[in-house]
Amino acid sequence: MGARRMRMPLVTAALVALLSATVAPVAAEPEVAGPEVAEPGEAEPGVVEPEEAEPEEAEPGVVEPEKVEPDEVRGTGATDTVAGTAVAPPADGFAVRPAVRAVGDPRPEVLFRGSGWGHGVGMSQYGAQAMARAGHAADEILQHYYPGTAVAQRPATMPVRVGLRQLHDAPFVRAVGGAVTWHACPAPADPTRRTHDDLCTALTTQPAGTTYHVCQAGTSQRVQTVACGAAGGTVVASATQPILRVHHHGVQIEAPGPNAARCQSDVRDGVGCYRWSAHDIVNVAPGRWNTVQYLRNLQQYLHGLAEMPASWNAAALQAQAIAGRTFALRTIGFRATCSCEILATPAHQAYGGHRTETASGGAWPRAVDATFAGGSGSVLTYDGALAQTFYSSSHGGRTEAVEDSWAYANNPVPYLRSVDDPWSLAEPHNFRSWTSSATNAAVAAHVSSGRSAALSRVERVQILSRTSGGTPREVRVSGVTAAGMPDTFVFTSRAADSPTLQAKRVAGASFRMHLPTTGHPTAAGSRLPSSQIAAIGFAPFTDDDGTTHEYAITWTALAGIAQGVGGARFAPGRDVTRGQMATFLYQTFAIPAPSVRGRFPDVADPDATHALAIDALAQAGVAGGFTDGMFRPGAPVTRAQMATFLTAAAGLRAPAGTADPFVDVRRQAAHGEAIAAVAAAGVAAGCTADGSGYCPGDPVSRGQMASFLRRVATR
Repeated sequence: MGARRMRMPLVTAALVALLSATVAPVAAEPEVAGPEVAEPGEAEPGVVEPEEAEPEEAEPGVVEPEKVEPDEVRGTGATDTVAGTAVAPPADGFAVRPAVRAVGDPRPEVLFRGSGWGHGVGMSQYGAQAMARAGHAADEILQHYYPGTAVAQRPATMPVRVGLRQLHDAPFVRAVGGAVTWHACPAPADPTRRTHDDLCTALTTQPAGTTYHVCQAGTSQRVQTVACGAAGGTVVASATQPILRVHHHGVQIEAPGPNAARCQSDVRDGVGCYRWSAHDIVNVAPGRWNTVQYLRNLQQYLHGLAEMPASWNAAALQAQAIAGRTFALRTIGFRATCSCEILATPAHQAYGGHRTETASGGAWPRAVDATFAGGSGSVLTYDGALAQTFYSSSHGGRTEAVEDSWAYANNPVPYLRSVDDPWSLAEPHNFRSWTSSATNAAVAAHVSSGRSAALSRVERVQILSRTSGGTPREVRVSGVTAAGMPDTFVFTSRAADSPTLQAKRVAGASFRMHLPTTGHPTAAGSRLPSSQIAAIGFAPFTDDDGTTHEYAITWTALAGIAQGVGGARFAPGRDVTRGQMATFLYQTFAIPAPSVRGRFPDVADPDATHALAIDALAQAGVAGGFTDGMFRPGAPVTRAQMATFLTAAAGLRAPAGTADPFVDVRRQAAHGEAIAAVAAAGVAAGCTADGSGYCPGDPVSRGQMASFLRRVATR
């Protein structure tokens, strides 16, 4: 199937059954997050939170009560510590702010973060450069990336036909370095062989500096000095044979071709500079031609490869030359679709023509020649046979086993297994790490392929397992269908994927092949740079990717409720402090601004972080202080206190006469009515796997708080 590589610009190199395992919708996960490394404090909108928000210390000589008193129980009114009056929030709570309500159920872009460019199999070109710079020789580089192989010698002097352009409608030749000659040739008796020059008829000599175009009138070709169809075009020669052959005589010409630059500029516009042997322009259909460069030996072909910058280390260039020669010897064979034996594109190997030979003082041809002597060239072998030397630009820290790559068949190859590749990450390049995005709708459509009820939006993508090379193999997708029903299932491939891709059952390979993304153009449209995806999630945070509360965290950011702790981090597992809780509620609900400031001695500065929100909640009766008059903005909020805050702000009520909501909560206890209210409203569930326990004394994490706020604001 060829090399089928995707390279960075710097390094040019069907329908069977849905294989995604369907899982019945699962119950909500326990809301207690796992342990996380402590993160800096919350940076609320317009405010910078101190790095470490700690509970206030007791004054020297003062003994703090062993047990922190609970907040005021909702329904009795909170005591205004300044005015001394009992205040209570409205019975129906406060309205959700219009800007928060407007966010609704968002469909955020899905971000894919990963590393590497290409299929990930075999040699990394950037890794080869890093190994060479570290002193490794070409054979050491190759044996690292193709373990168990050996360098050997093979005859490498055969001619080769390189397919430059297929089925194009405007072939031309520009004689840059001198005159060239045109000949008309019949089709060969054996279509796999090239027509011998002795069977061709001379047509004309094209002077230096001119451009001859080819067009077709009826069933014949005409060579003329201007583009076909242009008024006044002068016909300089005509022929009825299907092949027009242009002999270069060792001078430079320009002709259509990929991966190449013009002879006298670095412009890359589908026109290449070529010098050796001859060009065949083969008429294959009315108004369509294949352009082929005929080279007299494989060395000329290798000299024109454009797979690695000529300025790189000689050992890396020699490793590339050996890999390129080996790949060519395994690949060369007649292909009727291109009238050639090997393609000039990354589908096989990128061939750039004459400009590649002259770059960096001819360093690349010297590397090729250093691996060739006496008519034989160095190649890579395994058990005495030519190895399949796939290679790509760079990898994400490991190479991918060939059977797991999106580019190849599913048959394991002993020397194309996954190996450690820190070298790909050692050399600076644009795809050492990358981020691509896809619309939520595109991801929903991709993972829903073949499902009876397609997702209308994706709310979570959790990577469950990976290949040995790091590509996600199984991902659990959660979302909502068009009918508004939640759905969760495991995805590995689409029903619309090829049988080969379906058999792989590698989700990352399916994403790389067929998911439209932004920012990284490929021959198939904009796609992920590689399948080696490190994380999948939503903006703006990266430390919540795939977590239970990620969709709600994204919602809070879009609603302007929370802005994270700095950079792209939200710290979803860190405890929410009372000060942060006050700001979260104030940003969510239309609670009036306070008329009195400095209500609490430990929040006396009106410009302190969270001070405005704390004073507003106190004045509105949503939150009060402790029995010692303090608010303690740095103290963590328990799940019980959270219930009281939310019921006061939102006006929640539990139906009268209902039983205790949880085994560890009594309605007559402090916060019991509030806990019953948030449970009845579907705002908070239990903390245990079976949902029977609430854990009222446990702290609330920032991720959990995001989910509580979204549920109460969108109920």
